Amino acid sequence: MTRLLAVDPGVHASGWALLAGSGPPALVACGLHRVDPSLFDEWPVSIDVLAIEVPQVYRAGRSRGDPSDLVDLAIAAGRAIEAVGAGEVRRLRPAEWKGQTPKAICHRRARALLGPDELGRLELCLAPVARPLRHNVLDAVALGLWASGRRTR
Repeated sequence: MTRLLAVDPGVHASGWALLAGSGPPALVACGLHRVDPSLFDEWPVSIDVLAIEVPQVYRAGRSRGDPSDLVDLAIAAGRAIEAVGAGEVRRLRPAEWKGQTPKAICHRRARALLGPDELGRLELCLAPVARPLRHNVLDAVALGLWASGRRTR
């Protein structure tokens, strides 16, 4: 059985999704962890593949937010990579796995690939997450589906 952990690290919150299975991995669990990257220090199961989004620098004018946040984001990603200790690490820039696809479309496509049981798990995972932060979890799910080969851009 392959266990794939997808992480969308953030400066204030990180989304994560665990996919597992002997065939195409299915969504097993997902969630949001706020601020403290130590979530990954004691991950409860061994991880075969860690798929993690890493920061991408955009040209001036296309970037949103404080550019210095990229440093904190890189630190959060590095901390997760080190702590999880996966056999394989896939560092993915947004352009590699989702291109310029808007979040709403990316999330809709990811949901369309999930089976009924997976959709139920996703809804249970999203329920306690504040609506403005749910995109972090959905990004992690979409990243996990892409890294597992279940989804293209």
